[in-house]
Amino acid sequence: MYLGNDGQKEEKRYYLPLLPMEKTQAKENNDAVLLAKVERQSALPTIELLTNDNRFGLPRLANKITTHGGFVVIFTHLEDAKFFIVLRGIQGSDKDENGRPIPFLMSFMSDSTGDLQKMRRLAGYLAQYTQTAKKELAAFLHYDPLENGLCFEQARMLQWLSQVVANSQNERLSLANGKEVQIPSANEEIALLVTAQSVTFKYVLDEISLPKTSRNAMSEKMILPKDNPALADQYKKEWEEERNRKIRFWTKIGVVLLALILCISLIGKCSHNRKERKRNEREQGFNTSVDDGRTTGGKDLYAVWPIQYS
Repeated sequence: MYLGNDGQKEEKRYYLPLLPMEKTQAKENNDAVLLAKVERQSALPTIELLTNDNRFGLPRLANKITTHGGFVVIFTHLEDAKFFIVLRGIQGSDKDENGRPIPFLMSFMSDSTGDLQKMRRLAGYLAQYTQTAKKELAAFLHYDPLENGLCFEQARMLQWLSQVVANSQNERLSLANGKEVQIPSANEEIALLVTAQSVTFKYVLDEISLPKTSRNAMSEKMILPKDNPALADQYKKEWEEERNRKIRFWTKIGVVLLALILCISLIGKCSHNRKERKRNEREQGFNTSVDDGRTTGGKDLYAVWPIQYS
């Protein structure tokens, strides 16, 4: 669905899937009440459907980003001056037939390099206030029982967006390792990729088939959530434990390698000493004076005397 853009001033927009059928029914039954309703609803600002023929400027390169998973947030360049941000895993207020929430994603696209600062701040906010952002964005889309359709709170959404991009602190990410990173401008690359837990960067790139490199690719557990201090402390603790585990592992590897090197050195030295001892024994044995055809070692020794010819 194409919800709209920041140049539109309507307060709300609607998706009314039953409206075409109600128009037909109103005409066939000459229902004055239903005719008045469909006439009023036909004048409402609408949520458009994205199709292959009507894409509202969205490049086809974005297709696999929006249809494949593995990531939480992505901020990337698409083509020309078009930049793209996606937040996945938003839980809608509506439920399926089994009572489960219906997840969806929301994407934001800019078509001007002049909007890059706003895009950086938006991406940073979504990465650091993920759970809060999901709740906020979910609230902008809801079922309207009066109109019997989906309502998008466009004015509220634009107000929220202006507040997010006005905060320069959103451009920097605080990480579990104690460092901070500045979100770049996504020039010809993926500026930020936040993967879901236990999902690798390579897997996500293979899924979305985006022919671009990434400067900042990290797990969601690497970014400290500013809307959940307890979870941030947990991420820092887990990072510290993982670092210590790796230190212990490589320390053990180092000890084993050192022990192996010492063993090899000792074996080599022992082998050399044994060869040297045997060589000395042979030299001493042949230099022993012979008086009865036997060496002092008790083994037969045959001496070859030179034959003189007169």
